[in-house]
Amino acid sequence: MLNGRMWAFLIIMSADVICSSMLMFYDMDSKQVASKESMNKHNVKLDKILVFAFSGICAALYIALLFWYFFLIWKTFPFKFGLLGTLIKKVPILVATPFFIALFFVEKFLRIVSELCF
Repeated sequence: MLNGRMWAFLIIMSADVICSSMLMFYDMDSKQVASKESMNKHNVKLDKILVFAFSGICAALYIALLFWYFFLIWKTFPFKFGLLGTLIKKVPILVATPFFIALFFVEKFLRIVSELCF
C-alpha cells in the first residue's frame, strides 16, 4: 500500500515526465519548421513562451524532488550521525540525483541562452 510520501513522489515524477516530454516537442528555432508547407502558420512566439513555462515548471518539480529526497533521509540514523558514506552505500541513487538536477539546469540554461543570444 502506498503512503502519502510515495503518492507525492509518484505525482512529482509523473508531472516531471509530462513536462519534460512536452519540452521535446516545442521548437524555439523557426527555421526548421517554417520550411515545411503545412507549418507556415506555425506560432513560434507561443512555442517560445511554452518552452519558458515548461522549463520553469520542470525546474520547480526538480527542486521539489530534491526536497523530497532530503525529507526522506533526514530522520535516518546514518544521516543524523553524519555517516553519509554508509547511507550512500545503501542508497546509491542519492549521489546521482544532485548531478541529474545540475545537468537539467545546465541543459535548460544553454537552450534558453542559445535562443536569446543567437
